[in-house]
Amino acid sequence: MPLEIYPPGALQFVGHDDDDNVDALLSAAAGDTWAAGVRAKARRSSPAVQQRLQRNSALVRESEPDRYREYPLGFDSGATLVAAAGTSTITSRPQVAFKGKRLAVSRSSAPSFAITDIKVGNVSQLPTTDAIPAEAFADNAFGMNLDLDTCQVAMNISISVENIALASARFRAALIGHAVM
Repeated sequence: MPLEIYPPGALQFVGHDDDDNVDALLSAAAGDTWAAGVRAKARRSSPAVQQRLQRNSALVRESEPDRYREYPLGFDSGATLVAAAGTSTITSRPQVAFKGKRLAVSRSSAPSFAITDIKVGNVSQLPTTDAIPAEAFADNAFGMNLDLDTCQVAMNISISVENIALASARFRAALIGHAVM
């Protein structure tokens, strides 16, 4: 029996008595990638499911996330350099639930910046308002593991930085963490 993997938060069609309608519903909902598995599941379903199928109604259930992957999430001030002695907030919006575990600031950026805040949504993830040298989070630093709150889909993760150099500079970093799917 093939393993059936559904997209997170997707509505899974458990069964339907009309194969053509199942294909149409699945195509509209999530594509044809798991239509065959749904038909097979409907054929071997319980008596209660079979009763509902005989009444010509589709059964659906919502799936929960069941796996995670490690992903990097990029932060880049881009073409807009952070002015000397200036501050900036760089924001990223992951498209899956994401839990940050390690901030890796580019070695070329780290000497020029201090991290003033890291927020998930509107909640600060730092225990104090004191700035932290970005060099503490350099990509070759050891022992700087984080355990940030989980960022839900459509929430922002933002890093507020202060340029401590005498010239404008570009801030670049990656937040490495687990994406829940």
